[in-house]
Amino acid sequence: MSQNVNIIRDQIFTCIEISKRSKVPMLFISNPGYGKTTSINLYAKKNGYHVETLIGSHYSQDEILGFQANTGEKHLSILEPEWFTRIKIAKSKNIPSILFLDELSTVSPSVQGALLQLCFERKIRGGKSLPEDCIVIAAANYKQNLPGFSDIIAPELNRFCIINILPSINNSLYNNAISILDEFTQDFHEVTSNLPEFKINRQFNPTEEKEFLNIARSKLKSLFQNHSLEKSTSLNPIDFRNILYDGIYDRMDDLPEVYNFVSPRTISYYLRVIKTICEMGLSPDNRVVYKVEEGLLGLGTNSFNSDNPTARKAQIKFFLTELHNISANLIECFSSTTSKDITKLEEQAETFDPTIYNNTLAGKIKNYISEHDRTRIMMNSELTSLLRKIGTTFDTTRYEYTVKKLNENPSQFRSDYESIMLLHEIISDKRSSTNSYDITMCLKSLKSIINKFNSVYQKSFCDSLIN
Repeated sequence: MSQNVNIIRDQIFTCIEISKRSKVPMLFISNPGYGKTTSINLYAKKNGYHVETLIGSHYSQDEILGFQANTGEKHLSILEPEWFTRIKIAKSKNIPSILFLDELSTVSPSVQGALLQLCFERKIRGGKSLPEDCIVIAAANYKQNLPGFSDIIAPELNRFCIINILPSINNSLYNNAISILDEFTQDFHEVTSNLPEFKINRQFNPTEEKEFLNIARSKLKSLFQNHSLEKSTSLNPIDFRNILYDGIYDRMDDLPEVYNFVSPRTISYYLRVIKTICEMGLSPDNRVVYKVEEGLLGLGTNSFNSDNPTARKAQIKFFLTELHNISANLIECFSSTTSKDITKLEEQAETFDPTIYNNTLAGKIKNYISEHDRTRIMMNSELTSLLRKIGTTFDTTRYEYTVKKLNENPSQFRSDYESIMLLHEIISDKRSSTNSYDITMCLKSLKSIINKFNSVYQKSFCDSLIN
């Protein structure tokens, strides 16, 4: 049976396991029929969990957080909701629970407020807490699948790590639709073979935690500095004074995914999730790593270019490329760290160079775009030098040799290739009319490289989804 059939299910399994270990609640968003509920129940069955499902539209605030009632005392007492009692009963039998908040996007704003408290504080009224081992998971559909009045408020989204379950044109599940049809029409049973297994490879000791935070702090500080308002660029300036978050659940652009925005909470969530990924021993190229980055910090502070959807998409993609370089570096440093490596890691944290990424092809392209963000682009020595660097790295005259070299570092290859696509979009948008012939030839050269290596990129991207 093709491994592609279970990609989405395995991603959901992995995200639930990350939530279990990091205590960061996950929100799965997809079109209807993509197996969110089925996968969650399958994970519970495999791992011995009781599932308590709350469909918020079926409940009032009191039914979620507990009733205030007169029991003859001098003050009103809190009566536990039924769902909470069932979780307590399961706990008394040593059975852990998953609290599954289903159809979150159909819940009224007032009830979403109750769920918001439940998700963040993990408590009902009266200060009674969920068991420590209770996993909080939610699911929703995209805005386009729902009536116009349906919505998810921004504070609610920011309580979760958002996981988009949406195949793209690069997704193996999409490209192999006919194969999937054949496999799912063999009988009337769900495909449940080869369920993923997770092992606790190790846990950070206090010294490792300290060094992990030191390095992460340095790298995130550099990222935010590069995207600060003081840089006077439109490459997603990080502006924590921004208050325009209403409507991020149903943004009107060509990105169907719902991304989360940077806040002190999601920065904390991001660090907890990446630490957990290190402890689980996941590869930095695992597609789940990309998804948690998008679902925690991917929208920046919602300061992308709002006038040009194409530029907005390119800016989000570029910001995420930089963020993934940070994640990948942390994962590579700490996934196999031993106590003898701590001194070396400490030196890395102290000597961290914020321009270290600039030496790569992707970094050079990023610098060029940043410097020309507000100016028209024309052919000059700087652009000629950059094109020469691109042509050397992606040598179309030695195609087989170049492919072999690129595949030696697939993560860097994807970063470089995506930066070339971004550069092509930016030059197309900002080219100067004074030397249109030279710029046209430049765009033609970049497009030739993109077309030539597209199949290699597609394969590398699909391989990262499966691994």
